[in-house]
Amino acid sequence: MTLATLVFNGQSLQMFVEDGRSYESPAYVHISEVGLISGEEARQLAWLEPQNSYTRHWDQLDEKPFDEPRRYARHHADLSFFQLTELLSKIDSPELLVAIPGSFDDRRLQLLLGLGEAVPAKICGVIEGALYTLKTITCLLYTSDAADDLLCVDLGGRRII
Repeated sequence: MTLATLVFNGQSLQMFVEDGRSYESPAYVHISEVGLISGEEARQLAWLEPQNSYTRHWDQLDEKPFDEPRRYARHHADLSFFQLTELLSKIDSPELLVAIPGSFDDRRLQLLLGLGEAVPAKICGVIEGALYTLKTITCLLYTSDAADDLLCVDLGGRRII
């Protein structure tokens, strides 16, 4: 079990591990003739083959098929799964606190949690990215309307206490 924080910020995936290590993968995935490439190498290839490069797969996280069939990916969720797998392969048995953008709706959050199970990784908690940047606040995420009426902040239907 390795505790880590996974941060989605639109530009990259960042992972901060409990032992002080950190990793970053730019939000690029490239579909080549031999498979998928993610991160910095994919970012460099995006200039050479933009038609085979994706930079918005996290913003458009869904299972809607691409307009044109692709050999190694069917939809944005496949691209996201590949990049997440590549990043999480750097640690053993990940247990994650995930910081997501406030723009993630429930549908994308459900897909992200499903990707976490498929990797596999144990997602122990989810926090809105803006709150994560404070790093001094301990909070608990409720997704139920039946949450206790304590002092809280409502962020798009999610109650942060």
